[in-house]
Amino acid sequence: MTVSFHKYGEYFPGTGDLKDVGAEKGKYYAVNFPLRDGVDDESYEMIFKPVMAKVMEVYRPSAVVLQCGADSLAGDRLGCFNLSLKELPYNDYFEYYGPDFKLHISPTNMTNQNTPEYLNKIKARLFENLRLIPHAPSVPMQSIPEDMIQDPEPTEDDPDERIPRGGSIQSPVPPEPSPITPSPLVTPHSQESKAETAQEKTGETQ
Repeated sequence: MTVSFHKYGEYFPGTGDLKDVGAEKGKYYAVNFPLRDGVDDESYEMIFKPVMAKVMEVYRPSAVVLQCGADSLAGDRLGCFNLSLKELPYNDYFEYYGPDFKLHISPTNMTNQNTPEYLNKIKARLFENLRLIPHAPSVPMQSIPEDMIQDPEPTEDDPDERIPRGGSIQSPVPPEPSPITPSPLVTPHSQESKAETAQEKTGETQ
């Protein structure tokens, strides 16, 4: 998104009309506030703070790049605004402006052609355009593919158990078979011994 507060009308390069809002997917992401000659500190603050606050609320940028032109200051031969510099920001040449560290740029008696009615009208149009932006840009929500879901690590109690994706606990190891008592081995010798024992018991009975 771009936001611009600038002189418009019979002024190079002749772009930045209120109707210049962008095109196609970038429509309404160009915010242009055309100004007339002689805008002063009070008028500029009246539009800059609310417009930028609305842009930050709607667009929610993660970074802001600020570009300021010195031709907006009063007395500049290229510009036609009447802005002053009330405070000098610290810079590498700050000590050159001692002892009061001011630039002594004061507004002139230039007529401010930006009436409150005009500024409020432009501000209302810009707010309406910002409302047409669908939403703040963000990363869309996406579903995680099943291949990305890994089975949990086995527990220390039973390393053979796995928790499947269905949620139930299953054991891939088959249960151990129950012990089977082996039957006595019958041989011909053991059969003869059983027959002799039976005859002995019959003789004793008789």
